[in-house]
Amino acid sequence: MIVATPYDTNVVKTGAVKLPPSLLHTPPVDADKSDLEPGKFPIHALSPVMRAMVESVAEVHRVPVELSGMCAVGILSGALGNVFTLRGAVNGKDCFGNLYVICAAPKSSGKGSVAGALVKPLLEASAKLEADFKEQDLPGLRTDKAILDKRVGLLVNELASGKTGTGKNRKVLGQFETTEIRRELEEAHARLDSITPLLEALPTYWLGNATSEAMSVQFKRNNLGLFCYSAEAGETVRVLMGKYRGDGKADYDLALSGYSVEPWRSDRIGRGVCQITPCLSMLLLVQPCILHELMGNEEAFERGMTARLLAFITETEPLEDDGIARRVDDQTEAAWSQLIRGILAQRESLAGTPHRIECTPEARAIFRDFHNESVRLRRGEFRDVEAELGRWRENAIRLAIGQCVADNIEAQALTGEQASRAVEIMRWCARSALKIANAARMQKRGARAEELQTILVTKQGKETLRNLDKSHGFKRDEVLTLAGKFPELFRVEDVETGGRPSEILRLT
Repeated sequence: MIVATPYDTNVVKTGAVKLPPSLLHTPPVDADKSDLEPGKFPIHALSPVMRAMVESVAEVHRVPVELSGMCAVGILSGALGNVFTLRGAVNGKDCFGNLYVICAAPKSSGKGSVAGALVKPLLEASAKLEADFKEQDLPGLRTDKAILDKRVGLLVNELASGKTGTGKNRKVLGQFETTEIRRELEEAHARLDSITPLLEALPTYWLGNATSEAMSVQFKRNNLGLFCYSAEAGETVRVLMGKYRGDGKADYDLALSGYSVEPWRSDRIGRGVCQITPCLSMLLLVQPCILHELMGNEEAFERGMTARLLAFITETEPLEDDGIARRVDDQTEAAWSQLIRGILAQRESLAGTPHRIECTPEARAIFRDFHNESVRLRRGEFRDVEAELGRWRENAIRLAIGQCVADNIEAQALTGEQASRAVEIMRWCARSALKIANAARMQKRGARAEELQTILVTKQGKETLRNLDKSHGFKRDEVLTLAGKFPELFRVEDVETGGRPSEILRLT
């Protein structure tokens, strides 16, 4: 087997992967500080094949390395599908490697070209899958269906009439003949049930802009694992937010279930029942205004959609053509293609039989420390958006599965080194997402302060924290946060009442 060592660009060595000491204990986020600048993208934490390709693509297209880096992370996640799982990272469940990566960059920044260079092997493999099916399987399946449809009609007529045969040879069915015809009819229906999904959609590893209804058909056809990819995903994002639905309701249900790999069911007149357990990965490239729209969407926030995203904005400057001819090295490109195609081939051979990777105790401890880091932030500075930090460990685990498989497709265990690398990437992603969310967060906080101010005006400038919670939906923690952020508007006082002091909020 080929095992890639994270700090060697030659993918030919075997043995345990090693990291420098600096990566085993990456610096945590300081819970007492609101400065969450993500800093430089930790490209050194990527597997060697990924790192070489990411650096080369960034150099050729002259873009920040985080753009090509996160595109590669998303594409690797899409290649994994639902057949690679990790056991023992957290209590009570196996984890998958699917991620929702959404990259924002200004128009004409080259994001489509960057993603296109990286996603090429996956799209080519998918196109071959489709072409082989059309050539080898589709004609036979259509013929079988036509024959079965005709045969079912004849069998139904015989059972309904109680007679078999034609013309002078027509005779009444006996018990034995009736039993045999019913058995044949049941087998024909079962065969039709297995053929029909194969004819409703073509085999694929990926899809683009699609509603939940269309996506559910593709999931049923493609072993319940799909990669949603779009280099111009503005419409895809707006479909999620329900911009094109007649009722204006968001279309998050399947996306939420697809991230968590949980059962999803749809009962529709005309479409029947669709019950699946989807595994969805995403790589969406948009302009910054689209990402801000999604991150500021109230329903996306309340339902946890934004917490699932690895979202970032990369700033690019237009560069003059310096006349230097640049291209991705053939060996680098071939190694990346071999990695993606190898994962897809493994996925095909394992369909229906997941490859389980065991989480080592060292890796589990690293994930636990990272989770506790997020909990401290959730209790402190980011209490008002604490749910946004609740997926940090889960996404770090998913990143680690990708790095583990990229190091060795046949890996049986996820190491502490791989967990540390994933945590470093996830910490960069988390800081990037918090930076984006902060604008919407401040806007929401300002709106809540105005609402609170209006309430106090109607209460002669003061109200107890108890009544603000009971009658107006302002929890004590939120009131204290708003008072601390807007001291020019509010102050909290303890008022003696003869018993337990009462906490009062006053207008200043």
